[in-house]
Amino acid sequence: MRHTPRPIIDITHIIPELAPLARETVRLHPRRGEAAQDASKIGGSFIWPADEPWPHCKEHNCPYIPILQLQRGDIPELRFRNGTDLFQLLWCPNNHTTIEPLYAPASQLFWRKRSDIQATVSFIPTVGEEEYNPRPCILHPERVVEYPSAIVLWYDWPDMWKKIETNVQLQQMLEAVTEVDFEDTGMLYDNWLSVAAGTKVGGHPQWIQDPTIPTCRCGNNMDYLLTISSDEFDGGTGVRWLPEEDRDVWNSGHTTIDSIRSAADLMLGDAGNLNYFVCRKCSDWPNTSLFQCC
Repeated sequence: MRHTPRPIIDITHIIPELAPLARETVRLHPRRGEAAQDASKIGGSFIWPADEPWPHCKEHNCPYIPILQLQRGDIPELRFRNGTDLFQLLWCPNNHTTIEPLYAPASQLFWRKRSDIQATVSFIPTVGEEEYNPRPCILHPERVVEYPSAIVLWYDWPDMWKKIETNVQLQQMLEAVTEVDFEDTGMLYDNWLSVAAGTKVGGHPQWIQDPTIPTCRCGNNMDYLLTISSDEFDGGTGVRWLPEEDRDVWNSGHTTIDSIRSAADLMLGDAGNLNYFVCRKCSDWPNTSLFQCC
């Protein structure tokens, strides 16, 4: 188990208008280690139907690789398709120029029923860019409440954002913070009081650049599904989002810190992430991903 520290303040006591925007996210807290073939995990060997061809990338003439597998019993918040209880995300570990998102891995998502998979294959291809090949990780799911990122408030709720920028209590907290050199209350909110850092399911997307909700072919906005992130925390977010059980890494060397901060050893661009979206209004649940980095 992992436990994220409580925020320094309940932001809705200061900005009550934020309360309706609260969402629960599931922080996956990947930690290096091998899990069972059909377990919820990152990387390693996934359970796969023996009679189903393994996905192959035409652009790079190479197999896709296992990235994320989730069991419904572990992460029901993923909101599985009817009749399924196993989710799998694979990607081609190369930068792409013909498939969206450009200059990032190209992904495929699969929704399955575990009991339907009788004969399986055990295949862990290791190809492509090293930084796109994850180390196997065990997951430690934790539910936390989060709020929209600063840039979303700035775009969609400018009056609320103005209150955050000018609030006296937040200004006093900013002046009392010694661990991080935040420039203003907006940075304090964005790093410590808004979106959870790291790889997670549901809640609010973590935007590094401008927020962009994809539109499905049916004309409706797609639903945010999950984020695969390069880092679980950085210098600005670590004080807030590093779990209590891992606090001792602050006094360790970079190798130990990175084993927690980047357990899967992925690097998407410059410490970026991939946000995944699906359209649940279409019967085939089309999906897409958006790549962002610093």
